[in-house]
Amino acid sequence: MDIMEKAIATYEAELDYAHFRGMEAGMDAGMEKAARNLLAENTALDLIQKVTGLSIETIEHLKTQIN
Repeated sequence: MDIMEKAIATYEAELDYAHFRGMEAGMDAGMEKAARNLLAENTALDLIQKVTGLSIETIEHLKTQIN
């Protein structure tokens, strides 16, 4: 593998990683939005945690933002 091939492979790997991180960030934002909606409906924190996978601490923090 010459230098150009290595550079291309590295660039492609970095793009794949950036794409993965973007997808992950989008999913996290979606779970937080779902948690906010559930909090607005007075859903129990443990159920929100079970549905979204967010920690109780994160859910409680989100709760302070909507009150």
